Amino acid sequence: MAVQSNGRFQLDPTKASVLPLGPVQYERKYQDELNNILRLYFQSNDNVNGALLGISGGKYLSTPSGSFISTTTQNAAVINTAYSVTLSALTGTANSDVFIGAATANSFPSSRVYAPNLGVYNLQVSLQFENTDAADQDVSIWVQKNGANQENSNSLLAVPSAHGAVDGHVVAIRSFFLEYTAADDYFEIVWATDSTTVSIPALVAAAPAPVTPSVILTMHFVSRL
Repeated sequence: MAVQSNGRFQLDPTKASVLPLGPVQYERKYQDELNNILRLYFQSNDNVNGALLGISGGKYLSTPSGSFISTTTQNAAVINTAYSVTLSALTGTANSDVFIGAATANSFPSSRVYAPNLGVYNLQVSLQFENTDAADQDVSIWVQKNGANQENSNSLLAVPSAHGAVDGHVVAIRSFFLEYTAADDYFEIVWATDSTTVSIPALVAAAPAPVTPSVILTMHFVSRL
């Protein structure tokens, strides 16, 4: 076990030792040295296994994850039309082997979420909706994989109407289990509305609250396929 520069503990991986060649004839000294090398190796393995299988073993594991936001207001120019939710990297949050298209060398659309380590992931998304109309308006939210709609992934909700001089607001929070089965797979959150008065706005800080991103999205590795 070693201490990193940030003060956290990290398990050092075990490494098999090079065993010395044995003499032609039996020697007690050689046998003792060999047993000592093997003892240290097995002891190292026991220490790592004990730490990982203990009650706090999860703190030593590093799994793919990502956290992203959008600070841009996203509008629907045409009603009942699918629009992909765009994202940007969340400053100050460590992303590990999960990234959005804009972060790749090929600069794919920033709505695409990639995870090159194949497996099952939990995607959670929060969308801040606003409605400037005097009537409630409907919004649909669903998932696409590689541009194709995922069955049974849609949610329908009503965005409240404006009241007085205050626009209507609602936050939609959704969670999905997604399977990445190929290295170039990507998922997108898609939305559509029956009124152009509905948008996904980014709101400035208003004391005592900080800035409100239009979108917050996190992705965590759950298991291999």
